[in-house]
Amino acid sequence: MRDRIVITGNQLLCALGEDPREVAQKLIAKAREETELLLQTPLQSKLDQLTFAGVIWDEKATIGLIETPDTKGHTIRVGSFIGPNFGVVQSIDEGCAHRHLRI
Repeated sequence: MRDRIVITGNQLLCALGEDPREVAQKLIAKAREETELLLQTPLQSKLDQLTFAGVIWDEKATIGLIETPDTKGHTIRVGSFIGPNFGVVQSIDEGCAHRHLRI
């Protein structure tokens, strides 16, 4: 029976002469470049530029109503992208005294 050798990614990078921190920084920079190429929606504006207008709900779904700086209305659901950094809507709720959107 042969012994099994396990090599971590960091060990491999060090063996190849690359600093794992530099590789991580390069990957992060590449990811930022790629996200800039993605089609962004008006809802991916700065959060302070969006207005939470209300909620529509029935037995099946809760839908949030958002107004963008161009005064157009948009709908969001749990899972929708919102904000400039690809925030994701986690819940939508409207209480009597406050409106709440958790990202």
